[in-house]
Amino acid sequence: MVWVVALSLLVTLLSGCASRMSTELWVFQKPGMTEAQRKADQRECLSQAIDPTGPVRMGEFIHLDREMYKACMQQRGYTVRVEQ
Repeated sequence: MVWVVALSLLVTLLSGCASRMSTELWVFQKPGMTEAQRKADQRECLSQAIDPTGPVRMGEFIHLDREMYKACMQQRGYTVRVEQ
């Protein structure tokens, strides 16, 4: 009986997390940039967009301000293309 309750709880938690996940994929492009340069810019922008004091919900490890991340990349000259 304990296994049934635990499994039910796990399925409920995972389905809640999956329903909140975004299906958007942001692709950043900038002419003349190498893959290594783009990745370095992404790392820097991600580190700026992480809010260590932000609310962390169940199933989340960090709070990331996606709009701040996107704005940082755009300020560096990247264009963003959204893929579904």
